[in-house]
Amino acid sequence: MHRDYLKAKDFATQCVRAYTDIQQAMPKTWQKAIQPYKDQIQSETASSGQTLTGSVLMILDRITHSGLGMDKVKIEHYYFMAAYYSLLL
Repeated sequence: MHRDYLKAKDFATQCVRAYTDIQQAMPKTWQKAIQPYKDQIQSETASSGQTLTGSVLMILDRITHSGLGMDKVKIEHYYFMAAYYSLLL
């Protein structure tokens, strides 16, 4: 149980950090930059019946196992985590 809590806390911290970093790096365009990711999370949620959290975790898992290069996987994860956090605000 404690281990799951730490994983959840680490994931939450990463999402907040991604959101903040993108917002600071693109002060005028950050919302447009993450909008496609937000749309995909919401679409996944609607079609799968999952929660937002379940949907974003499924998307991240698919990206991880997609065969993309690690740099692309990291970028995709980063934007999806920022978009997920923005949906929770």
